[in-house]
Amino acid sequence: MNLSVTTLILVGGLGTRLRGVLPDLPKPMAPVRGRPFLEYLLHDLKSAGLQNIVFCVGHQSEKIEAHFGEGENFGVHVEYSRERELLGTAGAIKLAQAKIKSENFLLLNGDCYNQMDYAALLSQHGSTPGAATVVATRVADRTRFGSLNIDAEKRITGFEEKGATSGAGWINAGYYALNQCVLELIPTGEVCSLEREIFPQLVSRDQLFAYENEGAFIDIGLPEEWKRAESVLPR
Repeated sequence: MNLSVTTLILVGGLGTRLRGVLPDLPKPMAPVRGRPFLEYLLHDLKSAGLQNIVFCVGHQSEKIEAHFGEGENFGVHVEYSRERELLGTAGAIKLAQAKIKSENFLLLNGDCYNQMDYAALLSQHGSTPGAATVVATRVADRTRFGSLNIDAEKRITGFEEKGATSGAGWINAGYYALNQCVLELIPTGEVCSLEREIFPQLVSRDQLFAYENEGAFIDIGLPEEWKRAESVLPR
């Protein structure tokens, strides 16, 4: 498996829910055992042979850039796509388009961690007719996250909003494998959400699939989840 694909990491959000406990840091830089959360993501990517990284930065970008530089201290190559104003998840991807050097590429939310096999994700993505594959993780209670409707062929057929459904189920884990054709659906220079505006278009075309991941998952968007990260992230 050739893993020389570009990996985009979204790290430009405001992180409002953590600002009360981390007022001076962007959320993906939240310390876990004395190391920024983002370092754990880079370590996993490097271990998988994924060394071409693009940080989509915005809020407090200087702190991320000062720490990671060009990636030389982390065994990867890092570039930056800088948002001057918030463009949403899809808008940030579109802004970084010129830095995507592979036909299929990965997109990671910088405040999520998934213990997973990246080669298996890319292999499944390449074997389907889909333009995008969403990494799904199973949780005991879907209420905080919303959930995915997935058919027997791993095709995503719809979404449940946050709070609409409780109990165990599959949720969007914030990692994706995407084909560059997805970029054609995103308007240039406009605010656009991947989840709310682009994915529904792909569902209507039967081009959105799920990779059902069984590994550990954490979203540090809430203070209590950030505290739990020490018990979830690898040492």
